[in-house]
Amino acid sequence: MSNWNKIAWVLITVIAVIIGIRYIAMGLALI
Repeated sequence: MSNWNKIAWVLITVIAVIIGIRYIAMGLALI
């Protein structure tokens, strides 16, 4: 079960990073 917990955290982190990069890219595009 701990393995699934690690996988879940990795997925959440990856999604958060992708969303963050997308927001940063949008912010740079506005400048």
